[in-house]
Amino acid sequence: GVRSIEAVPRTIEAEPDQPPTVQLLSPAEPLDVTNLRRVELAYTIEDDFGLTSIELVWEGVKERGKKVIPLGDTASRTQGKLLWDIAEIQVPSGGEVRYWIEAKDNDTVGEANIGRSRELHLRVVSARERHEETLGRQQGVAEKILKNLASRLIFADDNPPMREELNRQIREVIVELGSVAASFEKDPHASDAMRKALATMRDRVDKLANLETRWTPK
Repeated sequence: GVRSIEAVPRTIEAEPDQPPTVQLLSPAEPLDVTNLRRVELAYTIEDDFGLTSIELVWEGVKERGKKVIPLGDTASRTQGKLLWDIAEIQVPSGGEVRYWIEAKDNDTVGEANIGRSRELHLRVVSARERHEETLGRQQGVAEKILKNLASRLIFADDNPPMREELNRQIREVIVELGSVAASFEKDPHASDAMRKALATMRDRVDKLANLETRWTPK
């Protein structure tokens, strides 16, 4: 071929190799684990040149560990789900663990770049602790009901905005009662009498709210 030399100088800028982009999409944050079980993690990872390794990393008070995640079919982008067996880590009841995903690219010029996802947390909760938390929620709902009833005794009947606000509040309470009742259904420390009483209370409050809506002038 013919060799030529350009008279006009040109500038070449080398772009630095960026670390992989790692997204840990689920589960919700924070995550309470009542019993040691498997947790499903969803992730998406991509890099401009390619990936060489992906790992789940966790760290507790006294322990740090890693778990290799398969790369998948493509070298530059992968997404998937991982079933993480919480029994792999020794976490006592009430203990907390931080976890994230790390990915390493195939930069062979310098050191490999490492991308890291956001950090999430999980807490191991015993059945007794979960029961106590639900009891606290139940107490909070009871206080809201008493406050709503007290307001009904003092507000004027000819105050439609106040009546509508109290009706809105009581409907929120109905939803919370349903949530508490659902928690007690899975609670081994809850009695059948408690479950029945909550269901009855929710039904009665719901009927009263519906009647009030029908009686309220439009």
